[in-house]
Amino acid sequence: MPVRVCGLNCSLKSSEKLSNTSVMMQDVIDWMREHDEIEYEELRVADYNIKPGVEWDEGEGDEWPQIGARVLAAEVLLFGTPIWIGHPSSIAQRVIERMDAWLFSYDELGRKKVYGRVAGVAITGNEDGGHHVFAECAQALNDVGFVLPPESRVYWTGWTDDSPGPNYASAGRGHKSVQYMGQHMARNLVVFAHAMREVTPKIAPLPSDVEAASDPESAVARAKALHES
Repeated sequence: MPVRVCGLNCSLKSSEKLSNTSVMMQDVIDWMREHDEIEYEELRVADYNIKPGVEWDEGEGDEWPQIGARVLAAEVLLFGTPIWIGHPSSIAQRVIERMDAWLFSYDELGRKKVYGRVAGVAITGNEDGGHHVFAECAQALNDVGFVLPPESRVYWTGWTDDSPGPNYASAGRGHKSVQYMGQHMARNLVVFAHAMREVTPKIAPLPSDVEAASDPESAVARAKALHES
C-alpha cells in the first residue's frame, strides 16, 4: 500500500505561477519515492478561500474544511512555506490558525483526530531564518497531534558561492546541504509513516480520552473554555 502524502504549499502565488516552494516539495517527494511507493497530491493554498478564524468551518464560502479533510485522508503532511520578513508566509500562518480546531477534534477513542499522521516542513527564501520558520511550524504541527520525525525539515535560504542565483528552482536544487537535509527528511517521513501504521492502534486512551469519547460535546466545551481563558 503506497504512503499517502498531502502537500500544503503555502506560497503567496496561485498555481498559474512558478513556486520555488513547490519545486522543493516535489524534490522531497522524489526522494521519498526512493524508499517506497508514494501517492501524492499538492494543494496550492492560495487557490482557495481560507477564511480567518480557528473553527473547522467558518461559514459560507470557506474552503478550509475540504482542505483539512484531504490532510486527514493522508498519512503524511508535507507543509511548505516561503520565508517572508523572517517568518512563515501569511498563508502558512492562516493554515496553522485553522488547524487550531484540531485541538478539539477527537477520534472514536477520544484521542486527537490527527494522531498517527506524520509531518515535515519544506522552506524556501532568500534570507536567513530557516531554523526560526521551522520552529514556528513544527511547534504548531506537533501541538495539534502530528508526529515530526528527526530531521523533519529542509530549507534553502538564499544564494551562496556554491549555489549562485535568485531562487531555489534555479540555484538551490542540487546544493549539497539541501540534498542532505531533504534526503534525510524524506527517508524519515517514509519510515515513520510505516511505523505509525503499526503504532497508532496501540496508543492506549487515557482517562481524559475515554471521557472525551463518551461525551465529545462536553469535552470540546471544556477544552475550548481552557483554551480561551
